[in-house]
Amino acid sequence: MHIPLSAATSIPLLAGGKSGVAIELEQERAHRRVATRGVVALFNAITKHQQKMKKRKFLVEKNFILLW
Repeated sequence: MHIPLSAATSIPLLAGGKSGVAIELEQERAHRRVATRGVVALFNAITKHQQKMKKRKFLVEKNFILLW
């Protein structure tokens, strides 16, 4: 559950002796890591697909030239 920063700063200490701000910053870092991994996976998939299509196009053009 997301607690707005203004509310997080008004909570003195939560479990583990961490302030609300520290907990929210840890959660933000964790979310950022997950998002970064997802974006990297997306770009890797796009690059892989583009390379595959480029190779397929080359083979089709090569075979077309050989047929003539």
